[in-house]
Amino acid sequence: MTKTRGFLPHDPRVIWPRQLPQKHKLVIAGNHDGLLDSKLCARPTDPQTLLTNATYLQDESGTIYGIKIYGSPWIPEHTSLHSAFSLPRGKALREHWRAIPTDIDVLVTHGPPWGHCDLTCKGYNVGCKDLLEEVKDRVKPKFHIFGHLHEGYGKTKSDGTVFMNVSTCDTCYEPINPPIVFDLSLPSGYSKTPR
Repeated sequence: MTKTRGFLPHDPRVIWPRQLPQKHKLVIAGNHDGLLDSKLCARPTDPQTLLTNATYLQDESGTIYGIKIYGSPWIPEHTSLHSAFSLPRGKALREHWRAIPTDIDVLVTHGPPWGHCDLTCKGYNVGCKDLLEEVKDRVKPKFHIFGHLHEGYGKTKSDGTVFMNVSTCDTCYEPINPPIVFDLSLPSGYSKTPR
């Protein structure tokens, strides 16, 4: 959401979601969103006050037309000491993943799980093994959507879950990748058409 450590209500990064034509928009934070992370900012900004026509999810669920979506910004710590929403691999990160409910259809995380669209340009898998374990063995969503690793753009499928790295930008932050569009059937009794 924010490439730098600051933004204002008239900032293009805040205005952009308002300009999107979709009726429903879900937003999660990422490692560049230091103003939203209490460990980096003494008084973190409430993103919902800026995102007036989008829903911000931070370790919580939202439901749209009966489809339950869970969003979480956390990633494993890496070289930058000032990455927002990063935790050491192990217990602290595992606790966040264990909090993901099992009754969701779509999981949205900032970073990838291990082995799914997480290969760096140097050939290393950098996704989170604990996240993969929770997704594969317990949560089992229909779709797991993430970004963070720009060179991992694309999708894979395993054990009934479609994994999608939807990073639109390349490693130079140029928006070169097209959006990934997918269909998800609505549960029985739900319709996008107003009654």
